Amino acid sequence: MATPNRKAIIEKATELYYNDMSKGGLQNFNTPETEELREGGYLNVATSELMRNAETKYREYIHCTNGSELENLVDFQFDVSEALKNGVYTAGTRGCGKSDLNMMLAEKLQKQGIIVVVFDPSLDWVKRSNIHTYVTVQPYTQITIPNESTIYDLSTITLLQQREFVERFNRVLFEGQINNGSHWYFCVYEEAHQYFPQGCLRSKNMQYSVRLLTQGRNFKLSMAMITQFSSMIDKDVMKFMNQRFFGASNEPNDISYLKGFLNKHAQELKTLDSGEFLYFNKGKISKIGIEPYESEVRKTQIVIPEPKLEQPTTPKQETNIATFLRLGMLIFFTALLLGAMT
Repeated sequence: MATPNRKAIIEKATELYYNDMSKGGLQNFNTPETEELREGGYLNVATSELMRNAETKYREYIHCTNGSELENLVDFQFDVSEALKNGVYTAGTRGCGKSDLNMMLAEKLQKQGIIVVVFDPSLDWVKRSNIHTYVTVQPYTQITIPNESTIYDLSTITLLQQREFVERFNRVLFEGQINNGSHWYFCVYEEAHQYFPQGCLRSKNMQYSVRLLTQGRNFKLSMAMITQFSSMIDKDVMKFMNQRFFGASNEPNDISYLKGFLNKHAQELKTLDSGEFLYFNKGKISKIGIEPYESEVRKTQIVIPEPKLEQPTTPKQETNIATFLRLGMLIFFTALLLGAMT
């Protein structure tokens, strides 16, 4: 079993020290120095306790600066500032915990006042996330930029219609932020390979989605991409995101594709369990684990009125129009004839 890292040991030892002081009836005491913790035996006790609980309470991660150091991560935390600055990328096979991970992130972002917008084709976010409002998108649903976190349920429309809606939404959101960007928006794209496929940076089909990716942070816009198929997403797009999570995968194309990001660790994707990820951030790769995400938040469906379409002309209306035109032509030619006779 790996030895816990120094920070974890000191934190646990300090906790044990505080507990002993409280049991002794002391109310005011200073933070102990490391030497004091060592002399009191707290460091040894903390190390033993952490090692006993390593398989349940603490998470392992691989620190790749030297390629072999294995430590225990006491409490995994998202780098929220990095998420807002450069976005988040999550990949892995179905059921590996991708959405759970991003639901955790969405909750943290909302606590900091960030408006989270989710494009969800599977109803997973509607069922399990803590975002309490959602819109069921229909073809040609009008775009209304929300002033609170919202899920856009894309499950009732086709893939082509999903792409069309997301691009329309991104255009309205991007232009709105340029003109009046008072809130920070964080967009989450499930099945992101649909919107950011190979070659998308040079394509005109999803140009506003690409602008949000490349220029969004200048206008309080950021994003998270979630996909089962890393090899289907443009590699240059992935490079924009410094915080990346790679879940379990047995797909040969994806593993081969990800060697450029994970080097030899790409093969470890075959051995990951559900809830385990290789976590890349600022040049370091870690192995982290999460629990399934559940929320009891009740959802409210927001109904956006459909645009009014022009009423088709009825056969009776067509007959009346034709009669009027013929009458007008008759009057016109009669006037010409009378003018010629005089």
